Amino acid sequence: MKKTILFLFSFLLIVSCKTKYPELADGLYADIQTNRGDVLVKLTYDISPVTVANFVSLAEGTNTMVADSFKGKKFYDGLKFHRVVKDFMIQGGDPTATGAGGPGYKFGDEFN
Repeated sequence: MKKTILFLFSFLLIVSCKTKYPELADGLYADIQTNRGDVLVKLTYDISPVTVANFVSLAEGTNTMVADSFKGKKFYDGLKFHRVVKDFMIQGGDPTATGAGGPGYKFGDEFN
């Protein structure tokens, strides 16, 4: 059941990005809208499936592991990037905007 739900969300994410960005290669993307413009991010499900599933479920508001205050809410809506390094990276996903907050749970890193 969880795989079916993830597939449906993934499909919707892909279809919505393909409409706005017709030249995209096949893949799974997140279109992040900010007050300074949109950011298109390719999600590497084949390399980090747990991380991508976690991101998608938080973005869609369907993650069941979040703290009660976040249940049923699109976790990233309204959050700020708490760390920005020009031409290198951005960090976000922290409701406290300090780098120390989160959805109320943690999971292991996915790297070799």
